[in-house]
Amino acid sequence: MTALQTNYPYIFGALLLSVVWWFATIHRNPDSRTVWPSLLFWGSGILYALSLYFSTFSFWYKLLLMLPRDLGILAVVFLIANNIKNSRGFFVTAVSVALLILGIYSSIVQQAVAKVFKPNVDPQAELLFEADEAQLKLVKHHLRKYNVKIEKAFDSKKDKDANLDRFYTINIEDKDEHHIHTVSNLVYASGVSSVGQNRIVQLSPLDKASPIEGQRPGYGLNDPQLNLLWGFERMKMAEFYTYLRNNKIKPKRKARIAILDTGVDKNHEDINARYVSIKSAYDRDGNSHGTHCAGIAAAVSNNGKGIASFAPDDRFVEVTSVKVLSDQGSGTDKGVIAGIIEAADNKADVISMSLGGHSSEVKRRAFAQAVRYANKRGAIVVVAAGNESQDAIRVSPANVDGVIVVTAVDQQLNRARFSNWISSLKWGIAAPGVGIQSTIPGNKYAAYNGTSMATPYVAGLLGMMKALDPKLDTEKAYKILSGTGIDTQDTSKTGKFIQPLQALQALSKP
Repeated sequence: MTALQTNYPYIFGALLLSVVWWFATIHRNPDSRTVWPSLLFWGSGILYALSLYFSTFSFWYKLLLMLPRDLGILAVVFLIANNIKNSRGFFVTAVSVALLILGIYSSIVQQAVAKVFKPNVDPQAELLFEADEAQLKLVKHHLRKYNVKIEKAFDSKKDKDANLDRFYTINIEDKDEHHIHTVSNLVYASGVSSVGQNRIVQLSPLDKASPIEGQRPGYGLNDPQLNLLWGFERMKMAEFYTYLRNNKIKPKRKARIAILDTGVDKNHEDINARYVSIKSAYDRDGNSHGTHCAGIAAAVSNNGKGIASFAPDDRFVEVTSVKVLSDQGSGTDKGVIAGIIEAADNKADVISMSLGGHSSEVKRRAFAQAVRYANKRGAIVVVAAGNESQDAIRVSPANVDGVIVVTAVDQQLNRARFSNWISSLKWGIAAPGVGIQSTIPGNKYAAYNGTSMATPYVAGLLGMMKALDPKLDTEKAYKILSGTGIDTQDTSKTGKFIQPLQALQALSKP
């Protein structure tokens, strides 16, 4: 069966050429009864089906990519051959088909494509795959003639409990980057079912907005920009704070919210008193995305500065940072996954990720392992749905089981024009995401749009809930948020809009 797998492209080429030969024979002599073209067609067709069936590519890869592509090419060749009127045309078509097959599977074409469409992957680890020891041995054997470096994707000692020791990366020498698709196919041919590009995670450019000024009801706080927090009105925060004060609600312990982002400006006047550093490199933010998210989740309330968060005082939550994105807003799948592990190891109760990127099976599996690890450590993982106005099922880590996914809505509770939707996902919820005023580096404030802004609202509320019930898990948390939330203008796509007071009250119910 190995020969069938190796010669798959040439068997498919023979199938295409048999179609051209069959029509050429009929054109020359319509009454011809020669069986050779038919034998070649059916023979190559059977061999093609066998080579496709026994290939080690995943079932879905074959069904959704390889088969539609090949049938499309076959249909085009069939239509062309059926309409050719002379022998010269058949000869040109046959040569063109042969050159097409040779070109598609040659390094010359791959190199040209790589130069024009250079994959957006980490240059230090272009491919990520999952394999056992036997499969890894085959991968190394198949790639022996290529200039590649195969390494463990994650720290096997540190991440052993996360079951990430089966994941590896492949680094391809710069001069051989055009071989990335060939290398990927050879990894599949080693029996590996999950392999994908270790893509660069790139934040959407920060969408600056004008703050939306609302009323200033009696919050009982002295923060000067409360009138710019329209979301507080829609979430009925005046009632929320009154409930906490009148009932003298006390936390069982302080909950830690970890912001996985571009870092956080720990010296910001509205963050510093609640900030806990786990690594000095994470305590600065040259982008402002991470600091903006941190302010939404855990800004210091009632300090006479800037904005406020759900926590009315410093007893309930603290915030920390794991810098997984550069100051330019980019990182890698591998880096974000490692960041989840690091946050969980540093006792995060809530992990907030306002990021995401193109999904692949191997990425999804790696994210899922990291999320399970964080869940076992007691952390609830909250993820942005994304800003591409598409189904969030296409985005990782939003499409990973075990995370709460957050969509963005505007002041009228319409789904924000940019927000992805969560109709295909298990646990989706909505929060304010348009014209959101929050902290940025240098003791400044600004308003931005995005599911990135909605996500830390949910993370901040979950921090409060974890402070009151440290054993709260993701499933119960989602049921509370969804069960106490209110409808939006399109709840099926956004999920319920959070209502903090009702969520806290539901904690005590069985």
